[in-house]
Amino acid sequence: MGWTYMEKPKGQSIIDTLKKEFDGTSRDGKTTWKIIDGAMVGKVAYLAERRTEGGKSEIYCNVVLTDMINDRCNFGYKAISEECEPYYYDCPERILRQLTPAENVWRSTCWKLINEKAKKAQPEPKQAQLELAI
Repeated sequence: MGWTYMEKPKGQSIIDTLKKEFDGTSRDGKTTWKIIDGAMVGKVAYLAERRTEGGKSEIYCNVVLTDMINDRCNFGYKAISEECEPYYYDCPERILRQLTPAENVWRSTCWKLINEKAKKAQPEPKQAQLELAI
């Protein structure tokens, strides 16, 4: 799939711009989509999106690559559903926690990286620090 370019109003955040693009209803009125939360990590937006159809709802992640250029159509995006296993794994924990439970490679990799970062951030036990001082 290609990129979509459009004019992003000055002062409007990328997340708000994407909400206006992705919130909507299908032509037959049976399916709705609503962005309930979003976060930018670099130039990648992670959007928690609620899809409702036939009275059933699920929340999944849309990974959206973004681009800004100096032109009238100054903002570009390319959306990749988590089910397509995008190679972008910096999804914030707050977004992941809002998603409907599901198992896929993309989510597993995101959680693995979050857990690895948390382990690196933990200080060493005090006993180990004392042994190093001796």
